[in-house]
Order: sequence, then C-alpha cells, then structure tokens
Amino acid sequence: MSNYYLTLDDVCGIHQDSIEAFGGSHGARDCGGLESAGMRPRSGYYPDVISEAAALWESLHLFYLRQAASRCLNWKLGSGHTQSPR
Repeated sequence: MSNYYLTLDDVCGIHQDSIEAFGGSHGARDCGGLESAGMRPRSGYYPDVISEAAALWESLHLFYLRQAASRCLNWKLGSGHTQSPR
C-alpha cells in the first residue's frame, strides 16, 4: 500500500476551508515555504508514516509560527505601537 501525500493544492484547500470556518487571513505569503513543508515527508528519510506525519506537522507548525511572528513584527514596525494587534 502506498502513502498519499498532500499536494500544495490540498494544503491550500484545507487552509481555505479553515479560514471560512474559523476566520483569519486568506492566502499565504510564502508558497515556496508551504510547498517545502509539504515535500519534507517525501524525502525518503523517515522510516514510517508516523514519522512522516510528525515531520509534516513540525514543518507546517514552524511555517505558520514564522508567518504569525512576521505579521506581528510588521504591524508593530508599521504602526509604532507596542501593543499586540489583537
């Protein structure tokens, strides 16, 4: 049995569905980073599907943390405020 790997279109579709259900910003700033995160499990380095899933989760988690930190920093630098944008 072969594994099914998410494509960039799959991830973007899941993102779109999540935005519509829970709110947030549409689109992604760095499609290359998102695609790279999705390709990590396919590298052949991981011995099983659990390890591949963990690698995917870690990559996506770090990708979105960088995106959130970047938005927060840009907001603070652009507005001159010291409070959170929330």
